Amino acid sequence: YPDQKQNWTEPNDLAQLVAGGYLALIHADGNDIGKRYKKHCDKKPEACNDPEVAKEAHGEAFFHSMRVAVRCALVDALAQTFTMSGGVRPYEVLMLGGDDLLLVCRADRALDFAYRYAEELKKYPLADGQHLDVAIGVAIAQESYPLHRLQELADGLAASAKRLYRALDDPDKTSVIDWQVVTQSWFEGIAEARRQSERITYTVNGQTETLLLTSRPYRVTGEHSLEKLVNAARKLDGSDKDKDKAARSPLRSLRGACERGRLMGEKTFAGLPPDVQTELGWEQDKLWKSLTINDWRVYATRALDIIGIREIANLGRKKP
Repeated sequence: YPDQKQNWTEPNDLAQLVAGGYLALIHADGNDIGKRYKKHCDKKPEACNDPEVAKEAHGEAFFHSMRVAVRCALVDALAQTFTMSGGVRPYEVLMLGGDDLLLVCRADRALDFAYRYAEELKKYPLADGQHLDVAIGVAIAQESYPLHRLQELADGLAASAKRLYRALDDPDKTSVIDWQVVTQSWFEGIAEARRQSERITYTVNGQTETLLLTSRPYRVTGEHSLEKLVNAARKLDGSDKDKDKAARSPLRSLRGACERGRLMGEKTFAGLPPDVQTELGWEQDKLWKSLTINDWRVYATRALDIIGIREIANLGRKKP
């Protein structure tokens, strides 16, 4: 692993690994592996004196190429994401087998790693000539949160991302991701938690409106993807030299306004600086994107996901 070049020391425990911040547990799982393996095996293997041996070797070549791709992409992504030298290593690989990866790291680097891992996998085609797409679940909580519960959450988030992958048309299929920050001592589950806190339904003039305060899961790259959200969050945080750092308080108040209704959210959004609106909004700097779901009036926003990504770095941090 690249930490051999970084001169890091092994963390004694998770508390030392996160250094006062929050912990992220990342589960990445390959998409359509069974289907691709079957298609690969259906192709006639090279001629051999023993047809059964040739068939077995042909099938094993697929899994061998997958193991090589996963390990190479992992090493590349770790080297690109965790570039500090010295100190305690800020990540730990818990499991690496086949197309499965389980890793813990500091929360503020988790989404960057997820993006880089999915991107690096594109450089290593498997035996069938195509690269590996993955579904990634990222569960974020305090280091004291029960690890087995955090893994259950990460597994559920990866499954949520896979549902998005299956819904995509074949030309649009790519790596997908879902993530969740847990700040309470107990988390019921992804679907139930989001029904309670990320979906607002009310009636206006006899018509029912539903607001979706998150648009997760996302594609990892492409339009309206994790890549775009992370870039927007960085710009709000002042990483762009041409733009000032956006104040946190007005951004955090936007969620409370959205919880009070669509128009209240739009009013608060309109009070933000134009460049901030550009980073947070959909096309034409709009807070809400109108959706049609079974004749329901549904409005989704990506703004709160971007603000949430920006706030991950502040989780657990206390001012001196």
